[in-house]
This record gives sequence, structure tokens and C-alpha cells, in this order.
Amino acid sequence: MPDTQQENVPASAFTYSFRRSIASGMENFTLTESALGCFAGSLPLSDIAVVRLYSLPGMRMAFLKVTGEVRRCILRFRTGQTIELVSQNFVSLGKFEDRSAAFDQFVSALVTQVSRSNPSAQLVTGMPPRLWWIWFITFGGLTAALVLSILFGAIGLIAEGDLNLATAAFLLVLGVMLIGPATFLRVVWRGRTRPLHPWKS
Repeated sequence: MPDTQQENVPASAFTYSFRRSIASGMENFTLTESALGCFAGSLPLSDIAVVRLYSLPGMRMAFLKVTGEVRRCILRFRTGQTIELVSQNFVSLGKFEDRSAAFDQFVSALVTQVSRSNPSAQLVTGMPPRLWWIWFITFGGLTAALVLSILFGAIGLIAEGDLNLATAAFLLVLGVMLIGPATFLRVVWRGRTRPLHPWKS
């Protein structure tokens, strides 16, 4: 599905649009050399204080894909206003369209324009610190709990002489369960805040 184009958009401008949820309408964004056009009007790029890019990893249950990766771009202005763009477009109940290609193109141009017109803006990649810590503590705690369960369980069973095929199989199941949170923990660790280097044009 092509992105909805805004009327009277300069030929040199970049556009991006998406629908956030069933309760919201289509959000249209237009980027020129000096401003970002959106539902809030025309916002000067010189007023942007922070540009943050990050991804939320997708989730799987066994071999079933529950949700895909979602990319986000958060713009915080000096006025305190915050605008968020996402790479998913709501289509219908339970169905989302992946607009990563259009999202990446628009955000690439946005970061480049902001770095040129507003050198004082902070460009970062990675989850917001509060969100990152929630994910890190959640999956770090789950990983640690499974590791300790396997470790102390094996030590206890060996000490009691109760390590047999059934108990070994149970420890193996715990080991397999460890793969999920450990994988998420690695993804979350890569999502920590760090400087963003603009794309080169």
C-alpha cells in the first residue's frame, strides 16, 4: 500500500505516513530542508533538541511469530513537545503493515537534515533509559533465575545422588527455556543509548 501523500508538497520534500491504531487516523509527515510538517503544523528543525531512534524486538512463541520488530523515531523539541514515528501501519484489527523501507528512507533524510540545520541537536540511538532498564531487569532477572535454577538444581541432585534420566531431562528443558530470555537480553543490551552518527549523503 503506497504512503498517503499530502497535498501541495514540494517535489524535493520527503513524506511518510502511518496509522497508529484503530482509534487513530492516518498521520502524515512532510520533511523539507528546514521544517517538519505534521498534525502539529510546520515545526522548524532548528527547534529539535533530541532525535532518538530505536527498535523494539519482535516476539516469538516456539516457531510462531507473535509480533514483528517495530522501529521508532522520537523527536523532542525545545518546547517540550514530543513527536513519535513508527514503522508499523495499522491496517485492520490484529493486522499491521511493515513500512520499514519507507520509514528508514524518511528518517535517514530527517537525521541528515537535522544534523545540517541544527548541529546542537542531540542524535542518539537506543531505547529511552527508563524503557531499557525495564526490559533489561525483566529479561536479566528471568535469565538469572533460570541459570541459578539449573545450577543449584544440578548441584543438589548430584549431592543427593538423585541425578537420573528424568531429572536430567528436566534440567535440559530448563536449559532450552533459557534460550528465549537470554536471546532477548542480548538484543536489549544492544539497544542501550549511544550516539547516532548521521547517514552520509
